[in-house]
Amino acid sequence: MPRRIILILILPLCLGLLFTASVSTGIVAYFAVPESGVITGLLPRISAVADREEAEAKARAEAEGRTRADIILAAAVYKQRRPYYSTMQIGSARSLTGKCIFFNIFLSDGESSFEETEKQKVRELLRETEAYLEKEAEPYGKPLSIIYDEEDLFIDYSVDYVITSGSEGEIGNETFYDTHIFANILAEIDSKHKLVDIISKYQAENVGVIFNMNKNGRSFAMPLEHEDSTYFMPDPFFIYNFEICVTFTSWYDTEDNVFETTATTYAHEILHLFGAEDLYNLEEYKIKLAEEYFPNDIMLVVWDDIDICEIGELQAFLIGWKEDSEEKYKELLDPEGILE
Repeated sequence: MPRRIILILILPLCLGLLFTASVSTGIVAYFAVPESGVITGLLPRISAVADREEAEAKARAEAEGRTRADIILAAAVYKQRRPYYSTMQIGSARSLTGKCIFFNIFLSDGESSFEETEKQKVRELLRETEAYLEKEAEPYGKPLSIIYDEEDLFIDYSVDYVITSGSEGEIGNETFYDTHIFANILAEIDSKHKLVDIISKYQAENVGVIFNMNKNGRSFAMPLEHEDSTYFMPDPFFIYNFEICVTFTSWYDTEDNVFETTATTYAHEILHLFGAEDLYNLEEYKIKLAEEYFPNDIMLVVWDDIDICEIGELQAFLIGWKEDSEEKYKELLDPEGILE
């Protein structure tokens, strides 16, 4: 499934979007650290580093004469110009190694909810996903312990409004989602459940958040970007730099055929949080090369049977399983890369 661009839609782009507008929308509250404090040892980038990067990015944008709207527009129009490393080794899901925990939020809205049998089905898909990722990690000799199947990691939450499962708009061929809704909900959940206390309990090294919705929609991921990527901007919506993916229990193709979501989709979106990149939405000649290099790569094609899917060398590098990758593979995601 396509990962979504980090876009923040507070006011229509056509009106111009100023950072100071956050006061009137209540977004300024997300800059505050909840009372539970900052995780110690897990993510130093969550506190001091995040504050520093935020200040530096603002200063850089001001020095270059860019407004917040300029950066957001660049995010939509120039997606393919970001370097291959734009989401690797950053955020709460830094690398798919060590002890990784996942919060699973069963999110009900004004038109959808979960029955217990449906929650159990999601748990089964997660179990299949865990087995797949740990199996794929073995050849690389990287320690990996995925923790998700604990009661305090499953959270039920409901809102009384309808969360749209489709796109909120388009710029060119790029779809952007009203992603601040999910970050807003996560902040509300954190205020009640003290997520950092739970993370400390498990001594987690990496953290991901999965929103599960029992409706038809296109699943997507919300990883953080490096400050040296084309459209880096610290996101006030991301408390603790949590990286989030949103999965729907069914999805539709371009002809509106509906299919049930499989473990492959979960694995695909989770890998995005750790730095993996899509290979199916590149320039046409690069897609052909990707098909030659990695014909069954899970970031290229999402088979119903997850055991057919592979995590190729390039993705293994991006998610922290390999120290490096061949240059010809990295050039697939390099905006300046020209392959003969």
